[in-house]
Amino acid sequence: MSDGQIVARVDGPEGEPGVPLLSDLRPVQWHMRTVNGGTPERIPTLDALREINNAMTAPGRDGVREMTAAAGSARIVYRDVRGEVWLRPATSAEIAMEQKPESERYAEGDRVIVRGTFYRPETRRTYVLDEYEGTIVNWAAGHFNVRAVEPDADGVTYGVRACAVSELRPVPPTVDDVADVPHDLYLSGELRHTGLPADRIRLFVKNLRFKRAPFYQDAEGAIVVETRRYVPQRPAGTPEPATDPIPRDWSEKDVRRARGFAAKWRAETVCAEPPVRREPTDEALAECFAHTVRPLDAELYPLVRQELAGWDARP
Repeated sequence: MSDGQIVARVDGPEGEPGVPLLSDLRPVQWHMRTVNGGTPERIPTLDALREINNAMTAPGRDGVREMTAAAGSARIVYRDVRGEVWLRPATSAEIAMEQKPESERYAEGDRVIVRGTFYRPETRRTYVLDEYEGTIVNWAAGHFNVRAVEPDADGVTYGVRACAVSELRPVPPTVDDVADVPHDLYLSGELRHTGLPADRIRLFVKNLRFKRAPFYQDAEGAIVVETRRYVPQRPAGTPEPATDPIPRDWSEKDVRRARGFAAKWRAETVCAEPPVRREPTDEALAECFAHTVRPLDAELYPLVRQELAGWDARP
């Protein structure tokens, strides 16, 4: 625009175009939603907070049997077919992780844990059936067909059940999958304990498997149980990842300019056709911004990288 502000074209949920100021845009924040102990689903934080608020206020709370909430996380037990829902903030690894369509979550032959449910209208309660291990047969009519690994009571038949994605989760890790280093405990994203021995984590995993409690291992090798994450520490001698020293006295003008140039970088890399994968090094940023009317000062490059880190990785 003539006054130096930067605008962006934004397509709304119904496809309607909009042209807001770039300074009015913020990156989408994410939560993970787990239904009846099934596979966690990534949803926008706004939707998660809306569900929490609806469960706490009338008339939505009339359908809630019990609820606990703290630090952006919540456990809601509904009286209807929705059953038990866990909501928690997504980790950096979960935000960067590609979330595939439901039909592509599992491939034929994948081993999964089936946690089936059924709803009894008389008691207005959702019941969770005994878990069992199964093998994906195929995807059909909006669900996965899963064949049991263990035979039925007759010892011959292997039952096949139609399962929603929320009723499935990958086979949990074993004690051999635990990294042989001390672990740190994070509760709802907040560091609570450091240096937990690996043997203690293995015993914890063994007990979880015995109790058939829902848990998994994320891309960072952390053991995740509800709102708790047991993150392995880096081995001694491993350098810390390089980070930019971000000062605390950025002016609002600097922030607006850096946000605009971060959008330009995305437009010419991950949002380009075809997408281009490049690391935002000082040299790459200087090359990208060289042909602008007022190139960005190099001292603001760390702020550009900070803005880029907050954006969703998807185009």
